[in-house]
Amino acid sequence: MKTYHLSFQPDPVVPRFLQLAVGRVDIPAADVFEKGVHPIWNFEDPSTLQEAFVERLNSPDVKLPHLEQLGYCENADAITQARYYQGKSPFEQLVEHLNHGVRFVSHLTYVELLDLAKQRLRATWDRKVAYTLLGATHPDFDAKRSFVKARDKRVKISGYADFDNYDLSEILSLDDFADHEQVLIREGLPVVNFRSTDFLLRVTDEQGRLRLADRIPNFTLVHPPQTTYLRDSILYQGECRQGVIHLHPDIGKALSTRSKAREIAERWRTGGGQYCFRTTPARVDEMLTTEQFRIAFPSLDYRKKREPGKAQAAVPGCRVDRYSVGNYLRENAAVNTFKDVLRGFGVSLTGRKEELVEKLAHLAARQYEEKAPELDDYFGENRFVRIKGGNHETGRPFPILENHLLRHMLLAMYVQKHLRGNTVLEAGYSNDTFDTLDLARALIQRNITLNGAFLPVV
Repeated sequence: MKTYHLSFQPDPVVPRFLQLAVGRVDIPAADVFEKGVHPIWNFEDPSTLQEAFVERLNSPDVKLPHLEQLGYCENADAITQARYYQGKSPFEQLVEHLNHGVRFVSHLTYVELLDLAKQRLRATWDRKVAYTLLGATHPDFDAKRSFVKARDKRVKISGYADFDNYDLSEILSLDDFADHEQVLIREGLPVVNFRSTDFLLRVTDEQGRLRLADRIPNFTLVHPPQTTYLRDSILYQGECRQGVIHLHPDIGKALSTRSKAREIAERWRTGGGQYCFRTTPARVDEMLTTEQFRIAFPSLDYRKKREPGKAQAAVPGCRVDRYSVGNYLRENAAVNTFKDVLRGFGVSLTGRKEELVEKLAHLAARQYEEKAPELDDYFGENRFVRIKGGNHETGRPFPILENHLLRHMLLAMYVQKHLRGNTVLEAGYSNDTFDTLDLARALIQRNITLNGAFLPVV
């Protein structure tokens, strides 16, 4: 990571005055997290960086009280809507902007300020400087002409163009403007807005690195390090607490990123953790060196407290299968349906429908007695509880007797005989209210019904 390094350099016109110089230097991640050194992490700076920097520049404690009273410590402004331009970040542009209007001094009295202005005016004295001072002190034509003629009565001036006929630097002297001290200061010096050099102590650490906060503990890491957050990206929410880095991946619902998150945790953790893990600031530096991660500080705000983002991971949907008894034959079914079933077991198909229904009941009773051991084995190993919601259309069929023509009838009979308390289905319980034949008749004739679904007991 890098940060801005700030220092002073002499003004090229008045070396006693200092202006800001800015550069970029490498910094360890620990100095950001634990010491608050400002991090550079992309082409743009947080908008509050400029605001906070200028706010400190305009603070009364870095202004010179005796000069402020005279109007030489005016507030500076930030750059509005600054963008990365010609290789310079918004903050670097801000420094350039401030260098056009602010100078820094360790100490400066008004007398010294005036003397510096006079020195420079004398050093640059010529007809242009003389005319500038004349115009600044005597704005209208008559006043200008009277002032010049008072110094040399031979001068003949009837219009503005006549001033060009004379070298005013030979007619006028700097002492002629001695009563106009503010004009001399304004015209003699390139910048007349001052701050104490103590300002740098308010915005940098002992190494001159930009620092506007005590700590910057929250950050994000993105893998891979593209500038656009893509679907296969892993976003880590990071926080430094007491010198330990805590990284939490935001893996949402994307199961495809979880194996990658496990690999990253295994590679960079210093303790346990399959997805979320702890590491050190030094290892964060190593992670950035691999160029497989991009760091950012989206919650960094120098004006107000902002809550950092929260990592999220969706728990995969948890499904519990529910089972139900399928639709079995009842007396309202078509005659041919009864015949199809009876035919499958070689039962005679003669007789009225009532007789066919009775034949089906006897067939079901015999088949039940034959399949009861198989049913006991299955329900002995698999216990179920009944719930009211559900029916044969919403539940899965029990995975037994799958090719039997009377599968659903036999299961309905078994459930009715082994449902304890109308809730728990278990092989070890038996309800002897009906014998097998009567139970088959009751189900076919709809004297008893079976509703609800069954959940497995784990």
